[in-house]
Amino acid sequence: MPVTLRPVQEQAITHIYERNESLVFARPGAGKTVVTLTALSEMLRDSIVRRVLVTAPLRVAELVWQQEGQKWGHLQHLKIAIATGAPKERDEAVYGGSDIVVVNHENLIDFLEKHSKAFDCFVIDELSKFKGPTSAKWRPTLKHTAHMQVRLGLTGSPVPNGPEDLFGQTRVIDFGRRLGRDWVQWRAANMWEQAENVWRCRKGTLEKTLAAIADMTFILSPENWAPPPVRHVKVPVQLPATLRRIYDELDTASVADIEGEMMMPGGRAQVVNKMRQVCAGFVYDETGEGRRLDMFRVEAICDVVDAQTSPVLLVYDYREQLEALKARYPDAPVLGSGTSRKVAAKAVEDWNTGRLRVLIAHPAAFSHGLNLQFGGHIVCWCSLPWSLDHFEQTIMRLAREGQLAPETISYATVAVDTVEEDTVFPRLTFKAEVQDAVFAGSGAAASITA
Repeated sequence: MPVTLRPVQEQAITHIYERNESLVFARPGAGKTVVTLTALSEMLRDSIVRRVLVTAPLRVAELVWQQEGQKWGHLQHLKIAIATGAPKERDEAVYGGSDIVVVNHENLIDFLEKHSKAFDCFVIDELSKFKGPTSAKWRPTLKHTAHMQVRLGLTGSPVPNGPEDLFGQTRVIDFGRRLGRDWVQWRAANMWEQAENVWRCRKGTLEKTLAAIADMTFILSPENWAPPPVRHVKVPVQLPATLRRIYDELDTASVADIEGEMMMPGGRAQVVNKMRQVCAGFVYDETGEGRRLDMFRVEAICDVVDAQTSPVLLVYDYREQLEALKARYPDAPVLGSGTSRKVAAKAVEDWNTGRLRVLIAHPAAFSHGLNLQFGGHIVCWCSLPWSLDHFEQTIMRLAREGQLAPETISYATVAVDTVEEDTVFPRLTFKAEVQDAVFAGSGAAASITA
């Protein structure tokens, strides 16, 4: 297929081509994959780079990069290999004469330990997954990619939690040349401790940080097209009396009697997490086993699903919800952590061709890279996630170019008079405002990040 690149996409290609270190913040639907592949093709042609390693979330690695290369006529000469399988398959991807090798985030460190010297260009798709400077894969990634001179980070969610997320993402691309090398020092200079281990950014931090990384950053937004508006519908649900008692005990005393056993989660963060589980109708015990208490929440969202006349993307957060949903919709395919590449590809195809009424999915498994706009415009949430990345990116699988419905509708059950209503929903809203400020430019950011 021939491609006509938009002016902003051409500018993004030039930005990547001319820099050894670059960040591309791209709204969903802006075409970041075709832009990146075009820039890489030119860099390979001109011997700026010899070989490229791309790391991406599993579904993106399996279903997006190779397909995009095959889709566009000017990219079909690229040899793109997928290295998401067993070690033998990864070796074959490296030694098979490919120009670009794509590995999933989960296998990245093992892959780098064995094959990093084969590459001189490193691309991180969905860079926000590397935002945490204390995460297990962050330092090993720095160690094993230090020799790669050309480095590119791509993300549609640069600040899923706030400006602090930019430190880790930038550091893994530029090795601390712009924001410094020490996370503790950066935090002390730009944040204040609201409570024990609860940090908030100072006013103006986002504006200052964006200015510091401006030379390496390109904001890629769709041109001449705007996604259909998203209508958020909050579906209030009341906790059953039994769950309300457990919830209130946890909230007031940080301990609860659950079916004759005492539950003592520990610190406040653990207590709040346990309260969210109760809101979902179950709790995990100390062994990690889920104990169903009341699946009222699943029943509530299924009532919403059954009332729709259009196909529904049904999103779960916990495995207990998945079990209940599979019992309710046994014919619905599932996009989850255990779904094979073949099954996932078939589910996406069936959804986009109108053969599915319900598609069940977990946002961590599919919320990046996949095009689901051709199959429906309604998403239903069993429970709200903490992650703005998961929330926005999931909705944008539907609210993309090619969506013919006048709006995308997001239904979310929210437990009344709980942490979901008082904290989770407002926090998601605030995070979205900060994210929008990034894409609008630093001038809009100063008043938000207090």
